[in-house]
Amino acid sequence: MVQSDPEKPDPNQSEQLSTHVISLDAHSVSDPNIDSKLVDSTPELAPPDGGYGWAIVAANFFLNFFCIGFNSIFGLFQKNYLLGKDFSGSTNLQISVIGSIQIAGITVLAPLAGQLSDMYGPSRVAVCGALLSVGGYIAASFSTSLWHLYLSQGLMFGLGSCFSLIPATAVLPGWFTKHRGLASGIATAGTGVAGLILAPITQKLLDVQGWRNTLRVLAALAATMMLPSSWALRPYGRDVSSKQGKLQLGGGTARVLPRCFTHGIASPPPTLPLALLRSPSFLLTSLTITLTAVSFFAPQAYIPLALHDGGYDDATGSAVLSGFAGLMAVARVGMGGANDRLGTLNVSFGSQFFPALAEVCLWLPGPTSLGWTLAFMFLWAPFSAELIVALALVSAKLWAGKNGVGIGQVVGLLYMAFFPGDLAGQPLLGVLVDAHTTFAPDGTRLSSDYRPMLLLLFATWAQSAVTIGSIKMIEARKRVGVREGESRWERVWRLVGYRI
Repeated sequence: MVQSDPEKPDPNQSEQLSTHVISLDAHSVSDPNIDSKLVDSTPELAPPDGGYGWAIVAANFFLNFFCIGFNSIFGLFQKNYLLGKDFSGSTNLQISVIGSIQIAGITVLAPLAGQLSDMYGPSRVAVCGALLSVGGYIAASFSTSLWHLYLSQGLMFGLGSCFSLIPATAVLPGWFTKHRGLASGIATAGTGVAGLILAPITQKLLDVQGWRNTLRVLAALAATMMLPSSWALRPYGRDVSSKQGKLQLGGGTARVLPRCFTHGIASPPPTLPLALLRSPSFLLTSLTITLTAVSFFAPQAYIPLALHDGGYDDATGSAVLSGFAGLMAVARVGMGGANDRLGTLNVSFGSQFFPALAEVCLWLPGPTSLGWTLAFMFLWAPFSAELIVALALVSAKLWAGKNGVGIGQVVGLLYMAFFPGDLAGQPLLGVLVDAHTTFAPDGTRLSSDYRPMLLLLFATWAQSAVTIGSIKMIEARKRVGVREGESRWERVWRLVGYRI
């Protein structure tokens, strides 16, 4: 390690920065004598807003494509399992547990995935997750009972997605500042593109090859993209051109690392960030995520079945699901840009309010009608896309790098807030649909009344809008001072308009 002589200060260095200048080579990266506090005390230089950062965006795009995108097409499998012969006699509740475990698996170990990413680097953790996800779908194709699907398509794929997606989400903000929202929007658009592309392909495969071979084909597609995408993940500051992955600090050979993105680099193992658990904004954000998770995938899960009840064929349900996903993909890019211009919390409030409005005004009047469903889709899909975009942005802006909390820890804890909603949401919705399903005298299913389920959807999204508004006001008060002679309403107006 080389340090500037304190008796001969550099005239080019300003007094207010009072920093340590570090130069590391491949050997010094692994040197146990490196002072981790020295790394933490360095000034935070602006990320490149491009370069290899766009490769990180592409890796995130493909990981979102499979990890979250497979959840968005689960409704096709649910309908196939419910109406097919292999699991005849099963209820919506029993089958929806597969999707619930699959979604909840992404979040249940999210804090651990974030800490492992901080300690050992994101690529190693993500590759292990990708292998587990692919293995889950392959194992599911040999299932002969629902509990086999619970363990394979549900738990194995969900946990694998957790260890792939959390490191990818955590590493992305470190490469961008000015275009951070746009980058996050493009990355999370992979979820919508997955539904757009995979929905018609999956329906065709289910019709021609059956669900077992469909799972095997999807597993092969996932392996070809998840493994290289996971391997490509690097935290900002690591030399991507070096096989040894040596650090670069400044100039061509040295760059000062931002404190909250020094993943696994001469830093002690992370500890539980208790400061976050005392933050009202963090707790309200977690509550928002939990409430939204109860019904986030409800449209994708029940639109095909509802349209089937309305007399439409499987191709129509698949086409609507595909269009639904396509809208979300385009909207996520737009929402990313809107976050950069209008502020993340401002956009997030609209992303909760308008879906709630769409559910009660457009889907509730006719869930089995193609016209009402399309009207609902065009309002719900664009705004609901914001939630995933906002996670990394809010984490980096409000909490990462403060009180020694790493970005991986923040993202991991926020993703874990999905867990109770993911785990309880799909079974709860399944119970409501089953309780309002009619059967013929011979036991054949006729149709379902989806209105009780839709009222629950409205309640959760409306409450989420209230909590997001509360977070916005809490954070704005910390940043907006009181002007002399200003009335209460003038101050409220300034707080509402403040961009965070």
